[in-house]
Amino acid sequence: MNLSGLKDLLNIEILFGDVETQVKGVSTSSTIVENSFFFISTSRFLKKYLEINTESPHGAIISEELLSDDDQNIQQLKERCLWLASTQDLNSCMVRSSKFFHDNFYEGFDWTRNLVERHIVESTKSKIAKDVFIGPDVEIKENVTIMSGVKIMGHNVIDANSVIFPNVTIYPNVRIGKNCRLHSNTVIGSDGFGYKFLDGEHEKIWHYGGVEIHDNVEIGSGSSIDGGTFGPTIIGEGCKIDNHVQIAHNVILGKKVILCGKAGLAGSSKVGDYTILAGGACLAPDCELGVGCKVGGGAQVNKSWPDGSTVVGYPAINSRDWKRSIIRFQQLNKSK
Repeated sequence: MNLSGLKDLLNIEILFGDVETQVKGVSTSSTIVENSFFFISTSRFLKKYLEINTESPHGAIISEELLSDDDQNIQQLKERCLWLASTQDLNSCMVRSSKFFHDNFYEGFDWTRNLVERHIVESTKSKIAKDVFIGPDVEIKENVTIMSGVKIMGHNVIDANSVIFPNVTIYPNVRIGKNCRLHSNTVIGSDGFGYKFLDGEHEKIWHYGGVEIHDNVEIGSGSSIDGGTFGPTIIGEGCKIDNHVQIAHNVILGKKVILCGKAGLAGSSKVGDYTILAGGACLAPDCELGVGCKVGGGAQVNKSWPDGSTVVGYPAINSRDWKRSIIRFQQLNKSK
C-alpha cells in the first residue's frame, strides 16, 4: 500500500511526505520494519520513540492533540520521519490498520489443510507423531521431537533439538529456537487481549506480530504466550517458565528470566536479564523490571523498578520497606 491508500483507509491528514511512498506495516519500539510507521498517542511515547536508534525509513501517525509548532519533540519528530500524518481518532486508526495488515500478512494461507506429509522426516532426523497437524510454510530443523496432538498452524520455524510435548498449540508466525522444551497444553502465539472501545463497541485490534522464543527456553504446561500486535512477543535465551503462566502481547523477556507458576505479565511489559518472578506475581502494562530483580510471590508490580530491585506486596514496594511495615503493624496490634 502507498501513503495515499493509507490516507483513504484510515482517514488521516498528511502533514508532509510523498503520497506514493510505500507503507509495509506498523512498527513497535522493539521491532522496526523498513517503510513502516509508528502510532504516537501520548507525549510519553513520543519521548520514548525519539530515543529509538534507527536509520530505517519510516513514517508516523500522531494524535492531533500532540501537535504544537513550538514543541521541541514535535520538531525532532518532523526531522526524522519520511512522512507524518495526524488524526483525531488514533484508536480507530489502530483498529483499521491492524485488520488490514493482519489480513495482508496471512493472505493465501489455508489454515485447515494438514501438510505434515510434505516434511521429509528422514532428512532432519526428527520424530513427528502421526496425528500432528502442520499447516503451510512450516520449517522444522534437525532432531526435533513433536508429540501426539500438537497443532502447528503455519508460517513457523522450530529449530534443532527442540521438543514439543502433547497437545501444544502453536499459532502462525512463531519462531522457536534450539534446544527448547514446550510442555503439554501450552499455547504459543494466540491473539493478544487488545480492544479499543469505539462507538459503544469493543473493536478488536488484530495481532500478527507473532512470538520469538530464543534458544534453551523451557515452558511449563498450561502456559500461554500471546502474539505481539505488530511486532513479536520476545522470550529471551535460557528463560524458564513454570506451569500456568500468562505472558501478554509484546512482552519482552531478557535472557535467563525465571517465571514461577501463575505469574502474569501484562501487555508491553519488559523484564531484564536474570530477573525472577515468584509464584502468582503480576506485572502491569508497560512496566519494566531491570536486570537481576526479584519479585515476591503474589506481588503486583504497578510501576517500573531499576536493576537489582527486590519488591514484594500489593502494590509492590521495596522489600525492606515492606518488612518495616509488617513490624510496625505487629507493634500496633500488641499495643491494643
